[in-house]
Amino acid sequence: MSPDAAGGSAGGVSLASCCPAGCSPGVSLVSFGASFGVSCGGAAAAAASKADAKPEVGRLPVIDSWVLQDVSRGGALIEGRQGVYEVYAGDVVPGLGRIDAVRRQDGRWVVVTSRGLIVAR
Repeated sequence: MSPDAAGGSAGGVSLASCCPAGCSPGVSLVSFGASFGVSCGGAAAAAASKADAKPEVGRLPVIDSWVLQDVSRGGALIEGRQGVYEVYAGDVVPGLGRIDAVRRQDGRWVVVTSRGLIVAR
């Protein structure tokens, strides 16, 4: 079924009813079948691209009160005021939060937490 420029229907749904003023329904063929699309111009397209844009992610801060002592077999030894902890991804440390990952970043080992990074000194 092919929609017409006046607002035809695709699969029983009227494209004119779901398209804001100024849009033109169209049909685009995809390699695995046909899909019906609506092409909008101007402000609607700009709003759609703005919504799809990812927010810029800044670097996590280094947590100065914690020190990375050792890394082995996916875990790490970290030291803080409360003592030394052996941690793995998913662990929750009091006063520190959740351990997200133990990984190499920029050529050095880091422990990524919900509050920031723990690095060796």
